[in-house]
Amino acid sequence: LVLTEGLFDWLVLAAWGLPAVAALGTQGAKRIAAALRPQPRVLLAFDSDPAGREASAQLIERLGPLRTATIRLPEGVCDVGDLARQPDGRAIFLSMLRQAARARTHQIP
Repeated sequence: LVLTEGLFDWLVLAAWGLPAVAALGTQGAKRIAAALRPQPRVLLAFDSDPAGREASAQLIERLGPLRTATIRLPEGVCDVGDLARQPDGRAIFLSMLRQAARARTHQIP
């Protein structure tokens, strides 16, 4: 499961045919983690700003680093919506998604 920070990021992933849900912001890590607890693996595609990094760290702490990985966006890309504006954005995201899915442990950025 891919978790995005915002609605527009989720819409991009849905248009790309990927299973995703939106957190609808960076607040409420406890509530979000409780809703995701049944998921065996959660890949976080939050914004690359400080709020997105902090929310990712909180979710990793609550869900556990072996069940959670961060999809690292390319340098200069703020969010999935930003990536969607690039001609090869989908291919870049899929490559990063595969890389995050293979991760055994999580390293906080």
